[in-house]
This record gives sequence, C-alpha cells and structure tokens, in this order.
Amino acid sequence: MGYPPSRWDNAQVAGFLESLRVPEKGLTLIVEHDIQGAELCEIIQGEDYQDILQEDLGVDSRLTRRQIKGRLALLMDDEKLKKQAAQDTAANLAEPTAEHYEPRQTLLAGERALRMPSIPKAQTGQDFCTAQEYKIFMQDAQDWANLQSRDYGRHIQDIFADPVGTRVDDRVMALCDTGTRMDTVLGTHLRADCSMVIKKLMTSTDHYQSNGITSGLKILAFLGTKINKKCMGRFLTLNDQLASRVAITHPLQLKSELATIDTLRQDIMHQGQPISTESLYSILRRAIAKLLLVPTLNMPLMHPVLQCEKDHGMNGDKAAGVPMGNRLRAEAQQHLQRGNDTQGRGTKACRWGQTNKDDKATTQAAQPTESGHGLPQ
Repeated sequence: MGYPPSRWDNAQVAGFLESLRVPEKGLTLIVEHDIQGAELCEIIQGEDYQDILQEDLGVDSRLTRRQIKGRLALLMDDEKLKKQAAQDTAANLAEPTAEHYEPRQTLLAGERALRMPSIPKAQTGQDFCTAQEYKIFMQDAQDWANLQSRDYGRHIQDIFADPVGTRVDDRVMALCDTGTRMDTVLGTHLRADCSMVIKKLMTSTDHYQSNGITSGLKILAFLGTKINKKCMGRFLTLNDQLASRVAITHPLQLKSELATIDTLRQDIMHQGQPISTESLYSILRRAIAKLLLVPTLNMPLMHPVLQCEKDHGMNGDKAAGVPMGNRLRAEAQQHLQRGNDTQGRGTKACRWGQTNKDDKATTQAAQPTESGHGLPQ
C-alpha cells in the first residue's frame, strides 16, 4: 500500500481487510467506527484479537484470522526496520565515529585552479593527436591521478606502456572506493571532452565502459591502441630516425639529444619490437663522439662513460638513465659554467686594465705644466 500500517487511514484499513476476505459485516463496522491503521495494529497485538476478529468482524475461519495477524505483523516489522535504518543513518551523518571519520583536507594555494587533463586536439585531416602529444597528455593524466592516488597513477602508466596487454577490466574491478570514483570522474570528463570523431570511433560501449560505467582507464586504453597502433611502416620510420642520429657538436645540445633518443626508444617499444640495449648504447656513444674530441670535454665526459661500461657493460638502458646520462649532463653543464666564469674573469680584467690606463692618463693630464696650469696651453 505504500504507507506503513501505523499511518493507514480508514479506507486503507478497510481495503487491507477486504483483500483478506473479511465479510461485509466486519467491513461495515470498521467504516462506522472509523478505525485507523494505528488502532488496527493495537487490536492485532492484543490478547483478544481472535475474539474481536471472529465475533465483531465475523471472521469465522481460524486460518483467515491467523493470516490477518501474520500479514499485518510482517508489515509492522518492516516498518520498524526502516525506522531503525533511518535513525542509524541520521546518527552516522550527524556524529561520525572515530573509525569512519576522515579529517577534511585543506586545499593548497592554487589547487582549486588545477584542471583535469584534456585529450589533445588532432591536426586537420587526422582523427587523433600525434604520439608525442599523447605521451605528454598521459604524463599529465598520471600527475593528476597521483594527487589523490598513486595506485591509480600506476594504472595509467601501465596502460601507456601496453594498452593492449593490460587487463583494464580486471584493474577497474580491483580499484578501491577512491580509485573507482576517480576512474568514473576521469572517464566522464574525457568522454565529454573528446571530439565527435573519436566518439564515433567508439563503436562499442566496451571502448569506454567497464561493467556498464564510464571508465577513464578504458578510454585511455582505447586511445593508446589507436595512437600507438602497431604498424610495420611506423616501426621502420621510427627505427630509421633513431639509427640515423648524428653526433652533436655542442654541450648545450646534449640534454635535448638524450631526450629525443629516449622518446624514439619508447615509441619503438610501443610497436612491440624494442631495440636491444647494445644498439641503444651504440647510438648514445655516437651522439657524444664529437664532444669527446674536444680537449676540455674529453676527460669530464669520458670518465662517466668508462665507469658505466665498467659497472654495466654495453647496457644502453643503464647508459641512458641515471648512471651515465645525468653525469654527462652535469659534466657538460660544469664545463659551460667554467667557460663562462673564465670569460667573465677575462672581461673583468680587461675592464680593470682599461680603467687603470684611463686613470693614469687623467693623472698625467692634471699635473702642472711650465706655465703653471694644470691644462696644456
């Protein structure tokens, strides 16, 4: 009936009893006495309810009398349970226990102005952005995720590395409550933000949903399979770009060159055919070959190279990473700093010498001449 028995009016009481085959005599008595739901509940709970149902309402069947009490008792119990649940919920909202209480975090300066990462726009005539733009976007997405959950950030990193082999549905199912909310929020944002071309390419709900809910991880995996699509032509192009790198000629180019090599290496790895560590090491050595011929750079750069070979052999992954790459950049920077300091000292010395010459000339000019004046006649 929708309402709990204790709130029934007279018409609802009569309707309930009529549905259980109470005779016309009893229904007429209920209407005449304007029996309400609360009064019916009190009658059923009384010890003489059998006599009232039989003698006053004319219910001769003992089974029907039991049925009336049983049905009404179930409705009354359900009403009690709902009231208790409502009271518990109100108590939890009003006074959270220490077990469930979480202190509200204070926003950092500028944190409110942070925006969620958006899918880069494609160039004219293209469906998706470039692989480099997608890489930057995925890094931004991972940084956004790490603000709240490093576990969710690692899922994004794994999907970027292998969008096909990563079992995204299993990862979404294993997310905690915070991760699930982050995944839904990110998915809703990306789905609304992406172009109509990308939406049309999502021909199946499996491309952007997990268990019927929009998922950020699913959308990121879909984009990865399209942008970093495995293709023989793309693999050959990337491989040629990496193999044809030429030696740099100035220390300022070192940081940019190492970053370019690392980007090409990752793009090739996404094609499912990563280059060997020996090949990568050869490419890195060739990149600094001309710098090693510079007398002032030979020793600063050769030392980390030889140390890396001693510790790891011809391992390109190690050479491109912390052991050698950082030291190469540091040594090159120190060389540039020493050069700037030397140039600065030379310039300062020249200025000092010129100042002394000017002072000396001024002194000589100020000395008295034969005519007794400080200025020549």
